[in-house]
Amino acid sequence: MRGAFTGADRPRAGLFEVADRGTLFLDEIGEMSLAMQTKLLRVLEDGLVRPLGSDRARKVDVRVIAATHRDLDALVRARAFREDLFYRLNIITIRVPPLRERATDVPLIVQHLVAKHGRGPVRVTRGAMERLSAYGWPGNVRQLENEIRRAIVLCDGTIDREHLSTEIAHGGGAAPRELGLNVRARIDALETELVRDALERTRGNQTQAAKLLGLSRFGLQKMIKRLAIEA
Repeated sequence: MRGAFTGADRPRAGLFEVADRGTLFLDEIGEMSLAMQTKLLRVLEDGLVRPLGSDRARKVDVRVIAATHRDLDALVRARAFREDLFYRLNIITIRVPPLRERATDVPLIVQHLVAKHGRGPVRVTRGAMERLSAYGWPGNVRQLENEIRRAIVLCDGTIDREHLSTEIAHGGGAAPRELGLNVRARIDALETELVRDALERTRGNQTQAAKLLGLSRFGLQKMIKRLAIEA
């Protein structure tokens, strides 16, 4: 008897079978339905899968790595994620901080994304890189990747501030909001923005930048050091 779709009359290897004696990566597991969570838990506990189109179960040995941007503890409390599956998966936890907490990683990620999506050599100016590093990236790496892809389309081999989204190019966006009501953090963010803008306008000339800011050259150098600004 034929199956309901092409190939349903014969066994078909699923992801767990393909990953047998290897590793299976499950992304955004926090979005998984409760019904699918139940099936996954059964596989993790018994190590048995039944290929589509087959009436026999097969033993598999798979290491599972799961990722999510959701708070699974909160989902468990809300009964939106199975507690038994949570503890079955939660053997080793690696927390990857959001991009706003690791701004020093942005240049490395940008270089990788430029190499990945660029058709030929593409360079990023210091001004553009500073804007990218200063932004808060509420959408994390996915948002950064979309921004780089957009800039590559708009530029002619060199990504500059003018090729970035308005919010990012002019220093707006999520970064200030993430600082909350912390006065010192807000002031540091504003000073950083002003110093970077002055250095960019003067092409890195600290004497001229200091004049624009109404500071002495020594005062500007102290500020650059305190704010850890690359100059």
